[in-house]
Amino acid sequence: MRDGRIGAAGVPGTDALLLEAETLRRDLDALGPQEGDDAEPVDDYRAYLGALERMVRLLALLARSV
Repeated sequence: MRDGRIGAAGVPGTDALLLEAETLRRDLDALGPQEGDDAEPVDDYRAYLGALERMVRLLALLARSV
């Protein structure tokens, strides 16, 4: 770590993080489409999980290339 930053190779357990993100996405997908008051928060959570999964995948790739 330098200047308060950590390199990709220094992030522990990216494989486990990716598995957890994938599991959360699958669990959310199992809920199916939501209606009413639940629709917007569930859609926001789906978007968040998609971004999280992409970020962890990229982080894992960067960690392996270092």
